[in-house]
Amino acid sequence: MASSSPKAARSLIWTGLESIGLSGVSFVTLVVLARYVSPADFGVASMALAVIQLLGIPLEMGFHDALVQKKDADKLHFSTAFVATTSLGLLLCALCWLCADVFSQMVHDPMGGEVLKWMSLSLPATGIGSAVVAWQRREFQFRSLAVRSLVARLVAAAIAIAMAVLGAGVWSLVAQQVLMVGLSTATLWALSNFRPNLAFSRSRFIELARFGAKSTASLLLVFSIQRVFMLIVGTRFGPEQAGHLNLAFRAVDMLRDLMAQAVSQLALPLFSRHQDNRPLLFEKFGAAVTLTCGLAMPVFAVFAACAPEVIAVVFGPKWIPAIPYIVVLALMTFQSFARMFASPLMTSLGYPQYSIPSQFIQMGIITVGMLTIGGTSTDAAMAVWVFRALFVTPIDMWRMKRTIGLGFAAQIPNVGRTLLIALLAAAAAKAMGIWVVPELPALPRLIAMASTGSLLYIAMSVTLNRPFTGRLFDMARTFRVARA
Repeated sequence: MASSSPKAARSLIWTGLESIGLSGVSFVTLVVLARYVSPADFGVASMALAVIQLLGIPLEMGFHDALVQKKDADKLHFSTAFVATTSLGLLLCALCWLCADVFSQMVHDPMGGEVLKWMSLSLPATGIGSAVVAWQRREFQFRSLAVRSLVARLVAAAIAIAMAVLGAGVWSLVAQQVLMVGLSTATLWALSNFRPNLAFSRSRFIELARFGAKSTASLLLVFSIQRVFMLIVGTRFGPEQAGHLNLAFRAVDMLRDLMAQAVSQLALPLFSRHQDNRPLLFEKFGAAVTLTCGLAMPVFAVFAACAPEVIAVVFGPKWIPAIPYIVVLALMTFQSFARMFASPLMTSLGYPQYSIPSQFIQMGIITVGMLTIGGTSTDAAMAVWVFRALFVTPIDMWRMKRTIGLGFAAQIPNVGRTLLIALLAAAAAKAMGIWVVPELPALPRLIAMASTGSLLYIAMSVTLNRPFTGRLFDMARTFRVARA
C-alpha cells in the first residue's frame, strides 16, 4: 500500500514479515502433514475447524473494528471488551462439548465430535487476546503482533509435525490449532505494555456492541460462506472429498495471505486516519488496489497454470483429486484481490454494515445451490462457489458507488490491464509445460513454467503497465525513508 507516512511504511514492513513468516511456516507444515495425514482425517479436522472458526469470529472481531476506529477509545473500552470476549469464549467452548455428539452425526464420523471438543479449547484463548490485538493494531504496534504470531506458529507447527510423523493422524491437526492460538495469546500478553483489566462498563459495552455488531455480522457472513460450503461438501460427499477441498483452500489461502495479509491488516487503521479527507482517502484506496492486484494476480495466474506440477512436487499423488479445486480457487482470487479493500474503506467511513446484503445473497446462493444442483457432484459444487462471487460483485460495486460516490472505474483502478497481462503470462507458462518441456520431470518442468510466466509478466508490466510500476517505485521510495 503506497503511503507518504514512514510510520505506516514501517508497520507494513512488520506486517509483511509476519505474513511471510506465517505463510512460510504454514506452507511447510501443510506439506509435511499432507504426507502423513490422510485426506479423510484432513476432512474431519477441516469440518471441525470450520465450526471453531465461525464461533471465533465474534471473539476476534466483535469489538475489534470499533476499538480501532473509535478516536476516543479509553482503557475502560478495552477492558470491557476483554471481559466480554473472555466470558463468551468460555461459553462457546462449553457449547461445543455439549453438542459434540450432534456434530458427529452431522459429519457421519464418530471422531468428529471428539475432534470438535478438543479443538474448541482454542476459543477461550482467542477471547483473552482479542482486546490486546485491537489495541496494538490501533497503535500500529505490528512488531509485537508479528513476533507473537511467528513464535506461536513455529512451536505449534513443530509439535504437530512431530505428532504426525509418530502416527497421531487427525490429532496432530487438533494440537496445531489449540497450541497455535494458546501460545499466540500467551506471547502477546508477555510482550505487550498494555493489559486490560476486569473492569466492565455497561454503557461502553453497548457503545462498542452497536458498532461491532454491524462489522461482525458482515465478517461472520463472509467467513460463514466458505465454512458452510465446506461443511455441506463434507456431509454430502464424505470426509475424503472434504479433505481434498480443504487442501486446495488452504494452499490457495496461504499464498493469498502471503501476498495480501500485511496490507489488509494495515488498511483499516490507515484508512481511518484519513476518514475526514475523502479525496486523499480515495487516493490511498486506489493505490492499495493497484499495487495489490499488480503483485498478486500474476502469482495466482501462474499458480493455476502450474497446479498439476505443484501437486506432484509438493503434496504427492494422493492429492491429485485436489488439482481442479486449486485451479478454480486460484483464478477466483482475482475477484477477491480487486475487492479486498472495499470493506476497510467503508468501515473507515462509518459503514461497517454495507456489505451485509451482498453477503446474505452469497449465503443464499451457497445454501440453495448446494442443496440442489451443487449436491449432485463436486464439479457442480465448485460451479456454485464460482457463481455466487461473480453474481454479487457488480451489486457490491453499485452499492458502494451509491453510498460514498466512488465510481466503478475508481473502485478497480488498472485492474483490467493487470488481469490481461497476468493471464498472458499464465498462458505462456502453460504453453512452456505442454509444448517445450513436457518430457521433463515435474520439478524442473515447474521451474521452467514458473520462470517463463514470471519473466514475461515483469517485461510486460514495465512496458505496458506504468500505473502499477509507478506505484511500486513510490512504495519503494517510502520504504527507504522509513528505514532511514
